[in-house]
Amino acid sequence: MFLCVLLALLVSDVYSFEVSISQKLGVDNTSCLQPNGKLPCGSINYALRILNDVDFGEETIFVFTIQDRHYDLQDHVQILQPRGDRDIYITSAANSSFTVIRCGNESSAAITIGSRQTPDVLSTYNVHVSNIEFQQFTPSSVAVVMIWNSDNVSFTNCAFKDNDRSGLNAFDSGVTIEGCVFANNTSNLQKLLDVDSHLTPSSMSVAGGAGFVFEYAVGLTLVVRDTNFTANSATVNDSENFIPLTSISLLPGLNLIGGGLLVAFMNMARSCGALVEGAIFDRNEATFGGGLFYGSTQFAEGNSMEVRRSSFVRNIASQAGGAVSITVGGPSSENEFRVTHCVISDNWSRRGGGINVFLNELHRDTHAIADTI
Repeated sequence: MFLCVLLALLVSDVYSFEVSISQKLGVDNTSCLQPNGKLPCGSINYALRILNDVDFGEETIFVFTIQDRHYDLQDHVQILQPRGDRDIYITSAANSSFTVIRCGNESSAAITIGSRQTPDVLSTYNVHVSNIEFQQFTPSSVAVVMIWNSDNVSFTNCAFKDNDRSGLNAFDSGVTIEGCVFANNTSNLQKLLDVDSHLTPSSMSVAGGAGFVFEYAVGLTLVVRDTNFTANSATVNDSENFIPLTSISLLPGLNLIGGGLLVAFMNMARSCGALVEGAIFDRNEATFGGGLFYGSTQFAEGNSMEVRRSSFVRNIASQAGGAVSITVGGPSSENEFRVTHCVISDNWSRRGGGINVFLNELHRDTHAIADTI
């Protein structure tokens, strides 16, 4: 589907430009950005410079194709695209159906989409990633891909595997994930604790596989469809004396929750929506919400989330919500959470092996579980 849309755009009347990237064969000079350039660019960062080139002000479609089967990411990559009339596509080249991007050595390299400088203003639009596998990123950053204040960001047929940090963390962003795999990703704090109980990172991963937090967003949408979350882990505290979670208003607590997936509406988030459909949650682990954690708190209002036709099998939460954990706190109102036509089986936790619900203070939210076994 992604390829069909891309081909349609390329043959239409919109202005488009393709930039090839090859770490092995490319060169980082202006020749790789020319329409008739013979050599590809040598790095993703250099290729992205074309977005700021005034000579390409009319182009509305930019396609970045990575020719390498394996690409070693050594530097931080930031994608800023404030123009709503432009689309950016980052994909594997036609002669390489899948490109694996790895983080070498102890590099803190990561990919950031958008900017966090102004939390209630969208900074980036229309970034689409496909046919890329991200693997072996170190615990020196919170996530492989960070998304801040962006809309219409998509990942299609991508994989996040074997990373010592969360696969994807997004704040106040509209994101679509379709046909992807999140497997064996571990919160950076949990990974460091496995090595030395005294080590702590300066910033902590949100969830294990993927975490989405809406704080100031209005009207943004998250869609996760036909995606597999397997053997991911948030930070796990299995002490019998651990004090149960009472609020998710403090961001550091988000590293403990959502082994596979976390979705949280908090602060002033309004009229946002999340849909999880056709997903598989298998053998994920967290302190709360081994498979999935959902939370609404503070003054979040009018937000909704639905999980349908998905399965939760063999997930573990050391404290509560083996498959799904639901926490509602503060004066949040008119938020809605529904689970329909799902399978929940063989999950474990001290409290609520299948589903745990924690309601704190006054609220006017709706929560429903229907046609689920």
